[in-house]
Amino acid sequence: MKSAHETSRRARRRVSCLPAAASFASNIGVALGVTLIVAALAAPAGCGESPTAPEQNVGQSPMQQCLARAVFGDPADSEYILPYPVGASYPLLQTYCGPQNHGNDNQLAYDFTIPFGDPVIASRAGTVVRVMDSYADDDRLGSHNNHMFIQHDDGSTAMYAHLVQHSVTVSEGERVEQGRLIALSGTSGGFVAVLHFRVYRTWPNREGDDLPVVFRNADGPLLDSSRLLQQHVLQDR
Repeated sequence: MKSAHETSRRARRRVSCLPAAASFASNIGVALGVTLIVAALAAPAGCGESPTAPEQNVGQSPMQQCLARAVFGDPADSEYILPYPVGASYPLLQTYCGPQNHGNDNQLAYDFTIPFGDPVIASRAGTVVRVMDSYADDDRLGSHNNHMFIQHDDGSTAMYAHLVQHSVTVSEGERVEQGRLIALSGTSGGFVAVLHFRVYRTWPNREGDDLPVVFRNADGPLLDSSRLLQQHVLQDR
């Protein structure tokens, strides 16, 4: 008989990555309003994210194009860790490809409900290519979100958005190691404190040219082959 730990680990490796499937499209609506508590864990370096541009079918809807890109590898092989310190756990407010997701159903992005002023760390090492953190924390205009971009060694680029005004701790052109404190979570460009995290294939970034990302230090099942697991709590290892 397998131990609970072995069963959990097997389940985590099985369901944490999402293959593109038509069944997921029929169930994507469950992503809306779902709260997932995602814990950041210590993990060794290591899902198969590829910077190769996917083929686009111009006849597809934005959601279908997004789902076609939503092919995830094994979290154990991911270059990414959760963008907040080990031991912290925050609700996952929004995921990707939803009809109301981020106001755009063609985004492979995550919104973590991280309280105002809590630390944001580099999910992956790279070089800072853009910093904008001059907008006021009470500026609600969506385009006025404080943000930064870090380009990785393979050319892909991570976006961290809705940061606290003047909280970015790094400068453009600076090399940043994975896990380094880079900013604080904030409310700029929105109404609640949230960290918007998204990885693009290249820099400069381009809409619809983003990559599926999973995190090697998030424990417990996050997704299965067709839908989000609602209100599932991811525990520390």
